[in-house]
Amino acid sequence: TPFRMFDVETQNMVSTSNLGLNDQYCVVSHSWKGSEIDHQYFADARSLESWEDTIEGQESMCQDSILHQTVPESSDLGKIIEKSKADITALERKVASALTQARPRHDGERPKDIETLLQWYVDAREAESGMNRWQKEVHNAATLRSSAERRAAYYRTVWNAMVDCLTPSNTNTSQRIPSSDDPGSRQLESAIDRLTAGTLDQQALAEENFNAASKAWAEASSTAQFFDSNRALSYGTEALLAALQRIRSTRKIEQSIIHAKKLFEAHFPRGGKRYVWLDTCCINKRDSYEMTESLALMGDWYANADFCLVHLDTPRSDASWIEEWKYWKMPSHVPVELNINRFTDIATNGRDGDNTVKAQVEWATRGWTLQELVLSKMTYFVNSHWQHLERPIEVIGPFYFLCPFIHRYLKHPFVRGLGKPPVEVIHKLEQHLLSNSKHEMPRERQLVLVLEKIGFVPPRDLRDTTAEAQVGKAVLTAARMSPTILDELTSDALVDPSSDYLDLRGRIALVNYLLADLVSITGAEIVNDRQRISAFSKIGHLRNWVAGTGLLDSSASSVLITASDRQTTVLTDKAYSLMGILGVRFSAFPAEGLPKALSRLLDEVVITYNDVSVFNWTGKHCGSPLHGRSLYPASIDAFVDPTNDPTSTTQVNASQNILKLLHIRRARRSKIARDVNNLLADMLVLAKELPAECSTLYELDDLADTIKVAKFERLEATFHDLKGIVATIQAIVSRQVFTEVEEDAPSKISGRFGSFERIDGVRKSAFPHHAFSPKLPFRRQKATPRSSQGGQQHQASNSKNEETDDQEPDLQAINASIKHIIGELNYPLPTHFEEINDNHTQDGDANIQQGQEGRLVCPNPIVVSTAGIRGIFDIQRVVVTMIDPNKLRSKVTTAVPGQRIEGWCTISTGLSLTLVAFTCDAHVLAKQLDLMEVIAQDIDPKQYRGPVTDPEEPRGSTRWPRSADQRKVSRMVSFVQNSDPHNIAGEWVLARFSGSPGARWFLCQLELGAGNDFYGQRIATDAFSFENAAPEQGLSEYWHQFTEEKKARTCETLKMYILRKALWRKAGSEMDKLKRIEDAKKRSKGHIDWDAAAAIVQDLSSNKIINMGRMARLGFAGAGVELWANCLESRIEKGALDCLPIPLQTAVKDLDHNKMLLPAMFHAGREVHMF
Repeated sequence: TPFRMFDVETQNMVSTSNLGLNDQYCVVSHSWKGSEIDHQYFADARSLESWEDTIEGQESMCQDSILHQTVPESSDLGKIIEKSKADITALERKVASALTQARPRHDGERPKDIETLLQWYVDAREAESGMNRWQKEVHNAATLRSSAERRAAYYRTVWNAMVDCLTPSNTNTSQRIPSSDDPGSRQLESAIDRLTAGTLDQQALAEENFNAASKAWAEASSTAQFFDSNRALSYGTEALLAALQRIRSTRKIEQSIIHAKKLFEAHFPRGGKRYVWLDTCCINKRDSYEMTESLALMGDWYANADFCLVHLDTPRSDASWIEEWKYWKMPSHVPVELNINRFTDIATNGRDGDNTVKAQVEWATRGWTLQELVLSKMTYFVNSHWQHLERPIEVIGPFYFLCPFIHRYLKHPFVRGLGKPPVEVIHKLEQHLLSNSKHEMPRERQLVLVLEKIGFVPPRDLRDTTAEAQVGKAVLTAARMSPTILDELTSDALVDPSSDYLDLRGRIALVNYLLADLVSITGAEIVNDRQRISAFSKIGHLRNWVAGTGLLDSSASSVLITASDRQTTVLTDKAYSLMGILGVRFSAFPAEGLPKALSRLLDEVVITYNDVSVFNWTGKHCGSPLHGRSLYPASIDAFVDPTNDPTSTTQVNASQNILKLLHIRRARRSKIARDVNNLLADMLVLAKELPAECSTLYELDDLADTIKVAKFERLEATFHDLKGIVATIQAIVSRQVFTEVEEDAPSKISGRFGSFERIDGVRKSAFPHHAFSPKLPFRRQKATPRSSQGGQQHQASNSKNEETDDQEPDLQAINASIKHIIGELNYPLPTHFEEINDNHTQDGDANIQQGQEGRLVCPNPIVVSTAGIRGIFDIQRVVVTMIDPNKLRSKVTTAVPGQRIEGWCTISTGLSLTLVAFTCDAHVLAKQLDLMEVIAQDIDPKQYRGPVTDPEEPRGSTRWPRSADQRKVSRMVSFVQNSDPHNIAGEWVLARFSGSPGARWFLCQLELGAGNDFYGQRIATDAFSFENAAPEQGLSEYWHQFTEEKKARTCETLKMYILRKALWRKAGSEMDKLKRIEDAKKRSKGHIDWDAAAAIVQDLSSNKIINMGRMARLGFAGAGVELWANCLESRIEKGALDCLPIPLQTAVKDLDHNKMLLPAMFHAGREVHMF
């Protein structure tokens, strides 16, 4: 507990080192404004005489007696109020005396009174601070503009490479689309214009405001010189402003005590003494030991408090102290503007000139208030006038924090097995305990009062890991105390004394029922309330707090991201204010500076939890200057979420849109390829089902020839028509009734080769069963029988043909449509396409992944020492290409020792590349520039390295020539895949902690140290990711060839199946000739017909033997074609991949499936010592 606090009854500051078990206290969360009342001021006030005993006090008594009428003059609070008034009175006289002797301004004017003097002083300060602020904004805007222009050039380069890949060099010039006519290029240029225009607008606004601030400063310069020439008056004015700030601070202390007392009485059962703690005056900051200990323990003080009172004041402004002076002179004046009327009026965002700005709360931007909010059990809010901003859920008081843990407790099997008490027992208990209630109250408040009266006391020192046991202990304690209440019910004959619910088990079930009822009513409301608070307090990243499950399982990065956009008066407090929320402690030393303080904070987090999320930071200017801590940033600003940073939101959003556009362009090309190949697969199925006599089958054969040579960009324009044709044929096929027709029924055929079954003129035993399609009622051309039985068969055939006559117009229309599309595909490529949209969803790994809320614990040991951090890392070799290397070399040449140089580079994993902005030491950059030249020669496709060192050549088709970019990407992959990590030493590489899925890649320089140890030094970079990285140009070309090869192989397979149908049709024709001879034999009916016998002998000797040979040859050829077609169908994708180099096959397949090309060719589990 805190060392000292205010007693709400006596309003004295007392020592609370030994707080009683039933004592209660609250903490006040507020934003500091100027000179607050501190502990030393209290000590000084106690040593002075009473204000009313001084003549000065009686003469200039402030008329705010109504405000301070509840403050005993003998109390500590009364004494500081008296001292504050005395200070203002004394300073007023001093300043008034100096003002009469002051030298006038250059224009001869002099302030006529103290109010005018204060106005001059505030105007001069605001003019100076405004000019300094906008000067910094101009510099930041210029930096953002330079960064945007660099990114715009990179995006244009990537886009042009993609267009060149999708429109190969062998494409006809007439088929190429000018960049100005390509909707995709127009969209890209529009997005790039927004990217650069946004930064131009920011720079123009910053320059405009800076010019206005410069003008204001020029006008106020004479006023500033007035204070420079009257130093005594200047010091007196500053002291008077500080005194006015302290008098307002006394009202803050007084109102905190008053409201804390009201809240204790309204929502918390009386225990022991009650206290209020404020960080401004309850810590002796002049005692370094106490200050250090307080900073380390402050998180525990917030967590153990019964509730937190939050004062949502107006934003700080120097002009507000003029209002305070007016209030001092005229008590009827309102010194503070009313900012919020209701809790729901608190604004989450707003802009200058917007009505919501007044409802903005500066409290949500301060560093210490984050810890005060999220660690407190319950919070109550008041506005700038100290009016209570009520919320319905606050009536449950201490149960607000407890309800989520009660929910977990009630799920325990033992608790669930206790059962439920009779409803009448609950009703009678509530009536008995609430009979004295004078006012109507909500159901949740009734339950809270019942639980309090039966002796249930919410656990105070609740811990996430033991919450269920602590709640169970409180329930057991209440059950043992409740017999007194139940005895009263029994004496009033309200409950049967013999009831089982009077024993301990029954009383536990009774308490559990009340808790379950409370949780069911308030559970959703608590979550909604926390979501509302998180919105205006900007803690949305702390999802565990919103869920009410505590913070122990939250990742350190979520806390650091939340705290990164908050400000503190003392820079080191940005680190110290997070000790409690991160669950660590270390001694504070404000003089050490923020980089050292943040380093020690992160050291404790890594040592305590092995949480590697602290290394997920970005910022090229945020590298730590500390030796051995290059893995850490120098400022907590490195954890800022770019999408929430107002200075870079426009650029980040524009960059994301451009990357999305680039991804959609590639995804669209991939979708076209998949759609066309899927359509060919459907055509292949139709080729199996359509009979050989169907003319549409052979039109599909011509269409396959055309599709095989057509470009995907050309097929896109006719894809919907092609899809409609295939769907129409499928519908016709699906409407047919597959019935056995008598003429087509299997029959036994006898001949000199024995008996065998036949179907449709071919031997069933000669071919696989699945090769035969069901009989479809398409018109067939058959020989006319020469017997009367043939006439009957002819009539049956006519009947069947009448049923299929309606199919002929459909087939004729389909054939005409196919011929029309074939003609269109042979025309030049049109110059208009529909604009790119984002309707194409991503597959697999391309889905957006949500950030993890739990701790990112590394399974491997991490050793933290003064010499550095040693851990197990994944090392990914990359190809780093500097942008403007000559300019960087000139910077290196002129750099002084220890100077850092910033620049841009591209990082390629061999498969994809991204643009990165970096900052590093001059000597580190010099080494990489030298290595870059060597690596560039090694991967240069023009440099001959011999056949042994090149990657394996494609094993399949050689009809695709390899371009320079393809040869380059092959060499890059070979370079990146070097199996010996010692060969990587000295290069810039990507590294991340092994075994941690959420650990991000970062850029570092890898060195080989003594004893073959690896040393590393992180290089500070802006945010980069390979999730939206652009594929290497050579890989894109390979992918383009893969899709073309896959299409060609599918078309060839389709043609094979159609050829099989044609061969079997010819085989069936030969069988029909043999059938006529067999029919002549049957017509003899056992009698010798010498004419027929002569014909049989003649046919047997010549035609029959020839026809049977033809039939066998065509039949077996058809079977062989089908087997080959089946083989091709099963190896379409694999055969297309075999045309690519083996190291690139997986990457091309991932690219075809629209997956992200993440770093995958890394050395896993390497121990590295990071300096």
